[in-house]
Amino acid sequence: MQTTGAPEPLRDAEVLEHFVHQHARPLDCIRELVQNSLDAGSEEVDIRVAFEPRMPATEDAADEPEQATRGFAELVVVDRGDGMGRGVIEGRLTTLFASVGDDEPNRIGRYGVGFASVFALDPELVIIDSSWRGEHWRIVFDRERRYTLRRRARAIFGTVVRVVIPATEDETDALRERAREATLRWCRHVEVPVRFEGEAISAPLEIDAPCSVTVRGEGEALVVAHPPRGESGSYGLYRAGLTLVEGDDERSPAFRGIAFKASSRQLDLTLTRDAVIHDVNYQRLIAKVRSTVETRLCERVFSMLEKRVWTTPPDDAEARAEHEALGEYLYDAAIWHIRQKHRLPAGVEDRAAFRSPAGLAIGVSAVHRALARRGVVYFEAERSPLTDALEDRGHLVIRMAPGSPEHRLLKALDPGERSVAVCERCCMPLPLADDALERWRPLTAAVAQLIVDGGGEITGVVAGHLDYHGSAVARDVAITQEHFGELSLLSEVRGRGRELLDRVQLLVVNADHPAVQTLATLAKSEPEFAAYQYIKLMFLGARLDPELDAAFAGMTVERRWRRRNR
Repeated sequence: MQTTGAPEPLRDAEVLEHFVHQHARPLDCIRELVQNSLDAGSEEVDIRVAFEPRMPATEDAADEPEQATRGFAELVVVDRGDGMGRGVIEGRLTTLFASVGDDEPNRIGRYGVGFASVFALDPELVIIDSSWRGEHWRIVFDRERRYTLRRRARAIFGTVVRVVIPATEDETDALRERAREATLRWCRHVEVPVRFEGEAISAPLEIDAPCSVTVRGEGEALVVAHPPRGESGSYGLYRAGLTLVEGDDERSPAFRGIAFKASSRQLDLTLTRDAVIHDVNYQRLIAKVRSTVETRLCERVFSMLEKRVWTTPPDDAEARAEHEALGEYLYDAAIWHIRQKHRLPAGVEDRAAFRSPAGLAIGVSAVHRALARRGVVYFEAERSPLTDALEDRGHLVIRMAPGSPEHRLLKALDPGERSVAVCERCCMPLPLADDALERWRPLTAAVAQLIVDGGGEITGVVAGHLDYHGSAVARDVAITQEHFGELSLLSEVRGRGRELLDRVQLLVVNADHPAVQTLATLAKSEPEFAAYQYIKLMFLGARLDPELDAAFAGMTVERRWRRRNR
């Protein structure tokens, strides 16, 4: 679409030829005929294509046996509008055309501009019957596009247009199919019933999408939607539901990525019928589309998203797949609104867009607050003691998996990527059961004694569970903490060898590590050797000084000798 100024004056007979071929497809003339019917106030329009094996009986048509054998196709458009009197016929409909004997063929009348397109079908005749306030008329156009105007004896309710085209029966069938396609293209949202050979064509203005909003007012209607996943945005502009122009995402006058249809009785085409007039009515309608997208459609997206957040996924595989597909769609739609950076409507930011592992509702506003106050938002796929501890301490934790739709929305809210997986930042050892502590006491006591003998700064040694759901330290031999079981940052508790031994902290032995479990069994009979091997494990990946190794080995042998020779 493009903005167009006032058309230049139309001065010569070539203008008629332009209007005859104003559309890419000849049968697009159906739009113009239906438009004239709507302008006449018709509350219904019927369209059909019929085959006549002979020349229609008209006073102006000569009998030609050869043509009669071939036959004629008739495209017929019937309305129940106000009809036309002589003033309308000669003042508005036929001013592009010459009457028989007319010496002024170049008069221009806009009413007949659209009607002229019927001659692109190269008809033998065009016959129009109409009545208005006691006047009954028949207008007959010949192949030269000249017309005669005659009175009819009988009244007709509305107007009937018959476009008569030489054709065989097979050609008529092909014409019928193309005419139906054209009617669907141009008339599928017309506000009054439009039928093609009895088949209802017109349907409400709507878009087939999971999330859409329809707004209706006096003389206008619009529907906006997020198109289904995998489909691009689109738009359509209509006058009383009659298609004016439709296009794709690239040329949308509102938003890319959005599908919308807008109909207004105030919209109109230029005189050349190739563009919508970009006047104040057009600008107002497009502004209303933008406003509806930014407010009501946004509210609808987050309302549906909140409902989905609180819905338990169904057990049925097919229903579960539909549930997940809807989630993908809604999160994509929410991301679209976030990235547009328009102000979200009041209350939308507080609607649940996520849930915490403990089941608490989390909205967009909560994410913004957490980032502003703490500089970090945590996420984890499943609930765990660690996520519970973080939530208890006031941290925002979102239940989601990396790469999930929820994760994509979180990244849109946090372009600085300050969201962190719980397991990548924190850990929290879990205590052993009381009866298990006795099993580990020989090893922990021997390790503590060997470290003290070697000059280490460790304040104590205790065994604990490090292999819980989402744990980042499940494969660590040990970590250090000031107090056992506290919530700690990984950067503060991890290390190897001397780095761990020289901390003035508690050493936490990983009771879930297979190698350490073997040493715990060995410690029942050989606690000194088990402790020495454990120290060696702590140095894996770090340099163990030969002198230090020799010192630990010597202390191990000496303590073992003392124990055995008491």
